Amino acid sequence: SRPLRCGRPNRPRRFAMTNLSDTQILVIEDEPDLRAGIQHNLELEGFKVQTSADGRDGLRKARDGQAALILLDLMLPGMPGLEVLRHLREIGRETPVIIISAKGQDRDKVQGLELGADDYVTKPFGLSELLARIRAVLRRTQAGAKAGVGERTNTGTVM
Repeated sequence: SRPLRCGRPNRPRRFAMTNLSDTQILVIEDEPDLRAGIQHNLELEGFKVQTSADGRDGLRKARDGQAALILLDLMLPGMPGLEVLRHLREIGRETPVIIISAKGQDRDKVQGLELGADDYVTKPFGLSELLARIRAVLRRTQAGAKAGVGERTNTGTVM
């Protein structure tokens, strides 16, 4: 007979992903209740979560940390989210970024994506949608890393 499992029901997985307990997500969001709610739910899903309430601190943590993915609000104290994203891309940080913002106009979405965001979720959003987008981005970036996609290597001169 099968052992009885407590907690969440068995849910079929459509893809194999590395151990989520090794996957860290940085949440840069100034609204305390939303930040705490996202952190709580991500931890329930097995992710390690680090948080920041302002842009400057978030940039420091993104630059110095080991996050596999960043959830980034745009309207932050200290430094706007788009500036955080711009700085990360300028220093060569390729960490996937999902923007979470109340700014839902096309021009805002396009600007964020063109600066290097991997996805854009408009507030308010459902938890299941956010989790699906996080897993999709991680699946793409982990598959790319395994295949060597996006790695920068110096191969010398081709003759």
